[in-house]
Amino acid sequence: MSTTSSPSYEVKWCNTYFPEFPLDVNTLDHDQVRQHCNELAHLRRQASFNPVHPGLAFEAVIEARNEFPSSDYRPLPSFALKEGRFQVVVRTGIQNEPVHWSQVWVADVKEMGHSESLGPVILKLFQASLMPPPQLLNHDSIGYTSPRQLASIEDLVYNALGDLQGSVISYYYGKHKFLMPNCESTHAIILEYIEGKTLADIHDVYSPHHPLEVEKGPLPQKIYCDYLKTIKGVYAPILKGMKDINARQVILIDIIPENIIITSTMLKRAVFMDFGQAMLRAPPNVVAEYANDFFIVRLLTNCCPKHKEDVEKWAKETLPADLHHPAFVLIV
Repeated sequence: MSTTSSPSYEVKWCNTYFPEFPLDVNTLDHDQVRQHCNELAHLRRQASFNPVHPGLAFEAVIEARNEFPSSDYRPLPSFALKEGRFQVVVRTGIQNEPVHWSQVWVADVKEMGHSESLGPVILKLFQASLMPPPQLLNHDSIGYTSPRQLASIEDLVYNALGDLQGSVISYYYGKHKFLMPNCESTHAIILEYIEGKTLADIHDVYSPHHPLEVEKGPLPQKIYCDYLKTIKGVYAPILKGMKDINARQVILIDIIPENIIITSTMLKRAVFMDFGQAMLRAPPNVVAEYANDFFIVRLLTNCCPKHKEDVEKWAKETLPADLHHPAFVLIV
């Protein structure tokens, strides 16, 4: 399936820091919304017979980029060092069930007409027919998040955080538009593939042990210490990464363990992903109000009061002041 260049759209800024792109449908026109939903239902039926599948190939132009001469950055694959047209061949599904905001696949980048892989990437598809459709909230209000909105915000965020690509966020290989097997034009982005586990995967290794949520009592001492060591190992990279993102006037809205990857390298690094609902150009007072740093650390230490206490004490005794356990301050 070939690609078409992704067109530019006029962006409006709500409160100067939340970008809004044109919708695919006029949500004030209920007849148009019903027609749009019927079209999406038809495309969804077609997608069930003609789904994205391993071996499916798209064509994409990937622009060349320069490597950062620092050990803080992951090395670039060969295809990213020279501009060209490549095949992006779907390999394995990560999130490909309907009704998600996006479909996520591992794919291989290949030279046109060649079979060997130049390296894996993440292919994120915003296929409208597989996303939640427009919903009637009341007699005069429609709730709808368009694929263009999600893909375009991610594009803005990755470009705004260009100097963090390859360190605390993925390398970004551009926004594209592909034709799906069901003949549906679909927004897509291509990202670096990163070996590692999500923070959710790490949490799943340990049994729930908050005294208010379980009756099993505290973890055995060995497991407790093992989890504490794990938290300490990822605490500084996660908090520093979040602060680096906030320093560039970007606020993350969807902070969940599934959206943070801990690399499998010996020196653990945190990589943030999924920016479809982020804010940009946020002034310092708005960044402070959303308290990304507090909530990101809360993901690590909310398992039980004892772990929270131990981590706070350890951070205060061993880490620089800007990496101490952040406090939540209500901005009025």
